Amino acid sequence: MSSWMLFDHTNGRSFKITKTNNSSHNVSHTVNTIVNSNLSYAHPPIVLAKGDSAASGHFIRPNDAHILDDVEEECDTNVTLPDNDVIGSSHSGQLPNITTLPRLATKASVLPQLASSSLISLPQLCDYGCQCLLTKDTLTVIKDGTYVLQGGKGTPVLQGVRNQVDRLWDIPLQKISPPSKLSLKIVAILLMLITSQ
Repeated sequence: MSSWMLFDHTNGRSFKITKTNNSSHNVSHTVNTIVNSNLSYAHPPIVLAKGDSAASGHFIRPNDAHILDDVEEECDTNVTLPDNDVIGSSHSGQLPNITTLPRLATKASVLPQLASSSLISLPQLCDYGCQCLLTKDTLTVIKDGTYVLQGGKGTPVLQGVRNQVDRLWDIPLQKISPPSKLSLKIVAILLMLITSQ
């Protein structure tokens, strides 16, 4: 069993992290459990979605739908799964806190049958002028400007961290509403600590 203490300077809170030594654990679930056990919220304040280069749109699990803004009923989005099953949407909304993109770029569909993880479509972001930079450890989505690794220009739109268990990039989504604001940096630290064991 491993334990760490982290301090979130945004809120002035300490977080205790305890992880059992189980290599097959679900990292996204573990991070969500740690964050939510240290805060008292009706809904988790942060959702970890997977950055997906093959997803035709942003697809959100029903458990994560509370993170969306401007949610309304929708039944016109159908998605074909790898096994050729077709599932449909129940609602749609906007990815939270992304004001630098048009609404079509941040539109997300809630898929009631999506179980494993919410998906952020990298192609959908690229269609609206974003660039997606994937490295061994990080995912950065930028817009408007040339991104240079040191001292570069550009507006960060989304940032993620490589999940060392499933080898995909986890993107923390947060609906910021006063009075509580949880630093997304602590989620990145959690992911790195948990997956490095």
